[in-house]
Amino acid sequence: MVKLIIKHLIFILTFLGVCEAQKNQPEITSQKRPLIILPAEQGDDATSIHYQLVEIVAAEASQLGRYNVFNRQDLKKIFEEQALYMAGIINDSSIIEFGEIAGAKEAMLIKLIQFDQRGIPKTDEKEEETNFFDVIVAIVDASATKEKGEPHPDNIQTVLAFSIKTIDVETGQTLNSHYISAEHTGGGRGKSLKTTLRQARRKLSVKLRQMYKLTSQVLESDRKEIMLVLGEDMGVKKGTIFEISSLDETKIFGDRKIVVPGKSVALVRVLELSKDANRSQIVRRWGKIINGYKATEKTHFMPAYYIAGSFGTDQSDFNIGGGINFNPFNKTNFKIGFQFGSAQDSRNNHDLIIGVPFGLTANIIHTPSFSLGGTINLHANAVFRQDDDGNSVSAFYGIPKVGLETIFMTSPHRDWIFGLEYSVGSMTGGWGYTKGEGEDVETEPAVWKSKMGPSPALNPSGLFFTVGVRFLNF
Repeated sequence: MVKLIIKHLIFILTFLGVCEAQKNQPEITSQKRPLIILPAEQGDDATSIHYQLVEIVAAEASQLGRYNVFNRQDLKKIFEEQALYMAGIINDSSIIEFGEIAGAKEAMLIKLIQFDQRGIPKTDEKEEETNFFDVIVAIVDASATKEKGEPHPDNIQTVLAFSIKTIDVETGQTLNSHYISAEHTGGGRGKSLKTTLRQARRKLSVKLRQMYKLTSQVLESDRKEIMLVLGEDMGVKKGTIFEISSLDETKIFGDRKIVVPGKSVALVRVLELSKDANRSQIVRRWGKIINGYKATEKTHFMPAYYIAGSFGTDQSDFNIGGGINFNPFNKTNFKIGFQFGSAQDSRNNHDLIIGVPFGLTANIIHTPSFSLGGTINLHANAVFRQDDDGNSVSAFYGIPKVGLETIFMTSPHRDWIFGLEYSVGSMTGGWGYTKGEGEDVETEPAVWKSKMGPSPALNPSGLFFTVGVRFLNF
């Protein structure tokens, strides 16, 4: 036994001698990144889509606050002063020379891949209203004229695709390349184009943040809040999410250095800002936060997903389903999903229901691992059964509920959901069935014989218990 213990001690001491660990201090984003933004092709026409794409990319990068942007117009003045402006195609080799003049380390080339607008026949769907943004007013004004004889001029489909390629200005090497596409159908040329470019701009904003993520360090922390380096000067905004993790470690195995990433421990949301610091609320924590830990910006979030089942105490109604939970880290969040189950009607028959639940939750208590809130849910269902003549009939069944919901965190990416609800009313109507085929399909009212009672209605009562699991993506 003693020999075995000595053997293990020798192994541990030998391992520690071979493997040395050193904590790596986080690299804090302290300076804006200089960035040149240029078209990959000539784009002198201010009304051209290629010219405007460069303007949009430059405007979005500037708005993020983490880039010092040199766009085509800024560089033109520099180039003209030094007799270096090139009106023709801008290639990768010329980018190196431009970067030296502007003092930038990276250049971004914008290349138009596809742009098409054409009228298509309208469907029966009502056109969705859209908002406008100011950056592309010039494009819309230039594109508002309709071609003579163009079919369906009030229902234009706009298709846009372009790439952004980042180049190291010192070596000319391509660092990364991204493809962005957007499409919209509806309205005239100007309106369709505005909506398409707005979609592209949202995707572009995510890409630009991913290309230069903000990194910070924990200065102070308590149970609810922490203080981080970085503020308005680097483009941090209220609502920005940071992931907190322990420090990376550099370990040496013989002559080889290996960096071991730190362990993630929490998510925080920025509440208040100064020029160079911010105060953030801990919205989710599964480990201990220590002063000096690193903070990395989360640039994009997917909605959470959930599966849940509900059971009624009075009439044995039940449903099972799942769906999407939007803004799961906010005090107020919204759900939409799909469900199926059984509900008892006024004739004591258990009918099949299939529907779409909509839910709104406002948290009263919100801690990093637990929340309790009030809920308002609306269940829009189709209910199915047979009428008194044996026809398979269906009807609309709507039920609003109010209640309480509590969520317990069980792991960084998973929660338990428990809910208690009460029905505040219901609506059943439109029992009917279809007969015929093809164009001869007709809807007939359901047959309810008076001796068996009136047409069935669904009137849920009592309390409903819900149990579910939520899965988070970050």
